[in-house]
Amino acid sequence: MVDDNLSLEWKEIFANPRCLWRKDTDETSEQVAKKDHYVQGILGCRVSLEGILLNLYDEPVDLRHFGLYCETELTEDMLSFILIVQRIKDAPPEFQEYQHLVNEIVKVYLQQGGSLEINVEVKKKEQFLAQYRSNDKWAHPQYGLFDGISKAAMNSLQFNSFARFIHHFIYEIDIPAIRSQTFWCCNCHEASCSRFFTFPVFQGLSYTRSLRFVEIVLCTLIVFELIMFESCTYSCGYLAITSLARAICGPRLDVTSLLIVIVSSPLRIKETGYVFDENGRFKTLIYVFLSGSMLLLQYMQVNWVVICAIAVALGLTSFIRLKCNEWCFLSASLTWFGIPGPQAKLLKVIRKRTPDISLPERIETPILSDREEKGQTTVSSEDQPCKAQDETPRINGI
Repeated sequence: MVDDNLSLEWKEIFANPRCLWRKDTDETSEQVAKKDHYVQGILGCRVSLEGILLNLYDEPVDLRHFGLYCETELTEDMLSFILIVQRIKDAPPEFQEYQHLVNEIVKVYLQQGGSLEINVEVKKKEQFLAQYRSNDKWAHPQYGLFDGISKAAMNSLQFNSFARFIHHFIYEIDIPAIRSQTFWCCNCHEASCSRFFTFPVFQGLSYTRSLRFVEIVLCTLIVFELIMFESCTYSCGYLAITSLARAICGPRLDVTSLLIVIVSSPLRIKETGYVFDENGRFKTLIYVFLSGSMLLLQYMQVNWVVICAIAVALGLTSFIRLKCNEWCFLSASLTWFGIPGPQAKLLKVIRKRTPDISLPERIETPILSDREEKGQTTVSSEDQPCKAQDETPRINGI
């Protein structure tokens, strides 16, 4: 039973600690556990446990998703304990309520046999309980009663659940840039035959969309040339050669990739997502086959309408891939025949939010300093110089 002397808000938290990160519409822990976690997103910044607890990052590296993950790891007790202690530090309650809060936290999280007893070092627990029994040492929320035990809980969460959670993501800096792959000969550390023939599994969204746009333009030119001149040697030949080069060695000998990099370099485009496609080389070979077939049919003097139909189908494929985030009916058709052909996945780049994003429904109350408690004059927040926008807030007492 929750202490009746606590406020309604604290009663709800102790009755259901998951409300600190969950939404009413969230799926169950069992549903989360069944999800495939091989790559869930691209990290565009360094991620820390403190940042997640302060809800500084975009989904799915926010507090809500990390809380759901901790439920599957059975470490939600550790997470809720840290969040409750942090909430007390951010908004110190009245002294009488604070005493009841401390007793409730000890009963639920720290006493042996507690409903959500956290798994920390026995020595740390004994030190805390000795301090807890000495009433004069925690008579005020600012005295830091939970500092040591919360730090131990943070370390445990850091090296266990957080480490496994972040393993499901990949850092953007670990993905080879299209520019460095295109100018392969200028990068001595990548100049090896094994790297030369690798096809990029991760491709920037802007680069991928540029490729689809060029393919649509080329297919349109093929149709135009067929209607006007009944010949498509140049457009079809360019599409076949560049697609073949890209299928063999990625963007390294591809003229289209070179032009895209040269045009986009002055724009300094920041990628918002990456396309993860394990069958990218196979799909490019399909383009090589179809464009080569058009050249062969033209050489055999087949009716130009047949060639035009192939060009339209190829252009529509590129258009669908452009509009539907790289969904391709080629992969779907392989699945129909029982051949594994997974669709490409669009993984967004996860970046840091603005520093003023706080925990859900958390009341930000400044903690008084020792000077303010003694009644000394302090400068108001309006008179103080603004802090840098990129300053990262840290969790107090942890």
